[in-house]
Amino acid sequence: MFLLQPRSKGYLRLSSKSPFTYPVIDPRYLSHPEDIEDFVRGIRLMRSLEQTEAWKSIGATLVRQDVPGHCSEEIYDSDNYWRCIGRNFLRSAYHFVGTCRMGSVNDPSVVVDSRLRVIGIDKLRVADASVMRYIPSGHTNAPAMIIGEKAADMIKRDKTLRYNV
Repeated sequence: MFLLQPRSKGYLRLSSKSPFTYPVIDPRYLSHPEDIEDFVRGIRLMRSLEQTEAWKSIGATLVRQDVPGHCSEEIYDSDNYWRCIGRNFLRSAYHFVGTCRMGSVNDPSVVVDSRLRVIGIDKLRVADASVMRYIPSGHTNAPAMIIGEKAADMIKRDKTLRYNV
């Protein structure tokens, strides 16, 4: 189970001026309290499906797989149990977006303009999922390819305009 629209926001920061120093990356998973509550609501929805005729007809049910010492102090299937499971076992699909947000040059949170050019640096563009302001409700592969295709078209157009002027 994955949250398609997590509210938690992480960050990526430079740790020094050196290009050889690793950046500081903190995804801050589940830092927004509603993210863990969305997980619990998802579990409750899944558990309600066990009561449907379709699931009953095939004997589908949740298989409990406890890990000793993790969440055993909570009552099984309580909301607190699932919050504990979520905090200890949820992980990311690693579809990061928004670290080089695209938008108006007047927005201080923006890195690239609407033509994917890095603001303040000539001849540098960013053409990947990092320019997306929000994560899509699905895989980021197709939108990232579209961004790349659009960037290629813009680069070709800019080059053509320069030679035709």
